[in-house]
Amino acid sequence: MFKRLVTLLLLLGVSLLCAEDYHSSKSEAWKSSNINTAATVLYGKEKFAHIKKSLNIELIAPRSIVRDAQHVPIRVRTSIPAKSVAIFQNVNPSALVAVFSVNSFGHTDIEIPIRMERKGTVFAVIESMSGVLYYARAYIDVLCLPCMAQGK
Repeated sequence: MFKRLVTLLLLLGVSLLCAEDYHSSKSEAWKSSNINTAATVLYGKEKFAHIKKSLNIELIAPRSIVRDAQHVPIRVRTSIPAKSVAIFQNVNPSALVAVFSVNSFGHTDIEIPIRMERKGTVFAVIESMSGVLYYARAYIDVLCLPCMAQGK
């Protein structure tokens, strides 16, 4: 009965939630300040070496200057059947912002506010159900008043 229900949900494009504790299983990824290093720890060197840019990922980020560095809205949408979604940025001490286990054969849509200390790049990685990695990136300009006061 359970197997039929799972099959039905998959056919309808409903995501099945299963949580992997990435903080425990990939703790080194959270300590890295470099996107490439964090992604390599998270996905493995071989898999990350073959990452592909995709037009099927929509990374929605503010296009104008963000005034609240503590609340930068990021949205990742894709029609790629996804196993996981990871969000990275290149300005804070930890490059890895969030990882979501989605296990979706349908449309994935994730929205999250992040903190960015200054202007920089947000990098979204989709791990497809087949294990292939795809990415999209966006540049975000953050108004940093403390930085301006210090002359940075």
